[in-house]
Amino acid sequence: MIRLDEVSFSVRAGFWLKKRVVLKNVSFEVRRGEIVALLGSNGAGKTSLIQLLTHVRKPESGKISLAGSLGYLPERPYLYEHYSARELLHYLGTLSGIGRVELRSRVQEVLSTVGLSDTADRSLKGYSKGMLQRVGLAQSFLHLPDLLILDEPMSGLDAETRHDLQRLILGYAEKGGTVFFTSHSFSDVEVLAERLLYLEKGKLVSEFQRRNGEFHETQSGAPAWVRKEFAISHTSPDSFLEGVQRYLGQHSEGLRMREVPLVRREEIRLVLESNQGFQQWIESVLTLGARIESIQSLGLVQREWRNQSGSAE
Repeated sequence: MIRLDEVSFSVRAGFWLKKRVVLKNVSFEVRRGEIVALLGSNGAGKTSLIQLLTHVRKPESGKISLAGSLGYLPERPYLYEHYSARELLHYLGTLSGIGRVELRSRVQEVLSTVGLSDTADRSLKGYSKGMLQRVGLAQSFLHLPDLLILDEPMSGLDAETRHDLQRLILGYAEKGGTVFFTSHSFSDVEVLAERLLYLEKGKLVSEFQRRNGEFHETQSGAPAWVRKEFAISHTSPDSFLEGVQRYLGQHSEGLRMREVPLVRREEIRLVLESNQGFQQWIESVLTLGARIESIQSLGLVQREWRNQSGSAE
């Protein structure tokens, strides 16, 4: 569906129009039926790559190939606020070449799918950010595209709307659609993606495949480092921490922990950085008499990328 071969892209900025490299020799492929995430921090080049895929910009060098029809949701979609959701979808559907009879039923179907049937005839000017994002997602798959490209689709949304949009994207993929989306949040990737591309300073530094619930680096088979934050309550925090430290001493490979101090003495917040052993760690915590209040994924830990000689690049 998507193929990039040694794609590079630069912009000129500042008074002297100095050239700045945004993407450098990026190559990857997205196959039919996959949900693939492009992860990276702000400024890594994610949006620029999306703009190249959607032909908003042209690459400086390299080749980009796309197969099939395309649906697109930009990070900040501009929607005509004087339209209602129904009017906007009718307008965009007409531009996509959908016949009048089919379009009427199709618009009603997607409005129901994104949960906007009751507000479909209200002006978009009165919509919240989450509702506008639903409209944006609706227009992206209105014409039944083979491929969805979504730029930061969950950005700035509350938890409920986030969950609903995740469900919609998964539903689209279950019907045979292909999804390529960008994010800087690992929690979205955990829910949606089966494959992960990690972009750093314009370079594709690694690629991961989900196996048995964890992402494994395809080149080496080593799981990606993931941070998880645990909110734990315990009647005797000091002795509990001593027990956890003893456990880490016996199972130190791939496990690191740091305490995040809180005001309440009986509550402990720990960040565990691990590439294995989450289940064993949780079992040890419960054995020590603790109660886990919550677990939250915090994202990929930025690792030192080393060359074959072992020195940091």
